[in-house]
Amino acid sequence: MLEKDYPHKDGIFVKELAFALDGVYSWLPRGYQHTFLIRDPKKIIPSYYKAAVGCGYQFDDWLPYSGGVKQLYDLFVYVTEMLGQEAIVIDAHDLCNNPRQMLQEYCKKAGLQFQEKMLKWEPYNNGHWHPIYSQGLSAESFKSKALQSSCFLPMSNTNVDMEGLPEYGVKQIKNAMPYYKLLYDKRIVLKT
Repeated sequence: MLEKDYPHKDGIFVKELAFALDGVYSWLPRGYQHTFLIRDPKKIIPSYYKAAVGCGYQFDDWLPYSGGVKQLYDLFVYVTEMLGQEAIVIDAHDLCNNPRQMLQEYCKKAGLQFQEKMLKWEPYNNGHWHPIYSQGLSAESFKSKALQSSCFLPMSNTNVDMEGLPEYGVKQIKNAMPYYKLLYDKRIVLKT
């Protein structure tokens, strides 16, 4: 489905978690510009823990090694070294705090035309999602703020409170940070 022609579309966007590929990169569709959206593990993992607990999930059963950041880095290496593609890396904090400039730069790198409508959308605009993602507890627990949003909202620079985060989560953050820093160094940086 992802490799068929879409003659009247300027771009097709697909979002996936790198750890879902489980290292089987032959599953990657051909012909796509790979973009890596990163976020500080000190913010990802406590947030994930809160959502997982809210759904009744066991935290250590649902989080891959390093919170998935190592798998994201491994995929980045595959895309850049094996496919020879110049992957685009965007830090979520940068995107949310400078959406217009970041999207303009992203579009330039991806060969797309920036449009103002990229900055705003209708809340609960998920009718096109596969039912497994748009229904059930996980949709509300894991994506409620995103579903309710209508634009990019600035992210705080303050650290997330890790009080109550189990040792497993602290270990995942420690495992993730070296990979996050490697990707962070490759991110789009706006010229001042």
